[in-house]
Amino acid sequence: MKKRPIRQTNKLSGDRGIPADSPDAPAEYSDAGDGADIHKSYVESMIRSYRARANRHFAAAKHLIGHDRDNAEKEARKAIDSIVHAFWWAEDSEGEEAQHQLMHRIGRWTRKNFNCQLSFSEGKYYRTCPLDIAHTRVGMSIGFIANRLCSLCGEDLSECIHRLGRTYWVRGGPNATGQCPVCNKDSCRHSPDRLYRAQVISIVKSGTIREVSLVRRPANPEARLFRIQVTGKDLAEVFGSSFAYGMTVSCNKCLSECPGFSDFGPELENPERNAPEESPSTGR
Repeated sequence: MKKRPIRQTNKLSGDRGIPADSPDAPAEYSDAGDGADIHKSYVESMIRSYRARANRHFAAAKHLIGHDRDNAEKEARKAIDSIVHAFWWAEDSEGEEAQHQLMHRIGRWTRKNFNCQLSFSEGKYYRTCPLDIAHTRVGMSIGFIANRLCSLCGEDLSECIHRLGRTYWVRGGPNATGQCPVCNKDSCRHSPDRLYRAQVISIVKSGTIREVSLVRRPANPEARLFRIQVTGKDLAEVFGSSFAYGMTVSCNKCLSECPGFSDFGPELENPERNAPEESPSTGR
């Protein structure tokens, strides 16, 4: 059966726009109300997208497990990464628990079929499993200095009339910023002959980072850690005399009941133990 192509939808405005020359068309750049609904719609679309991606990779892994274990494992790891991203976007919302449950279902299946272990690099052990790290509520907050441009008019956001959190009626297609103000893409289907309800986005072309801090919930849901150090002392307390530094350490967390979530604690707050080793996640 031929698959039906996925239709690209406008994540931000959620409508087809209004002809700019129609008698009842709103004035260009006029206020179109609070932007909370558009932001919510965008977040929900990100959750759906990542969850769908996770399900596709998970289905592929289960299909391959009987005859191609190497690629089955690759698909399973991709499924874990995708559903964790869906969880991050759904954090503190009604959709969080659904992503959490699917995380564990995929993780349990993966651990039952493949080996999972701590990473050992440059003489140090690390937790690198996205599913494991997702149970510690922590992310990265970046403090920086930059000139911010308005996505609607291309002017300095601190001086133009448009305000963050509000929406305005704008024409589709690339504007002064080089991107469409409706979907923030270089090329799209939004027409310059139609008006769309779009929210204000802060565009940063260049800037200087002043600091990076650990926070419970980052503004960018994907600004997360990709590894957390585990000290030899911690492992020795678990394994006792059987532990030898440098040995392979398997992880069986996904075979047990979920221990719940924790906010970042001493193991992340102690700069002498971990701060230099923590890094934000940049990939998908």
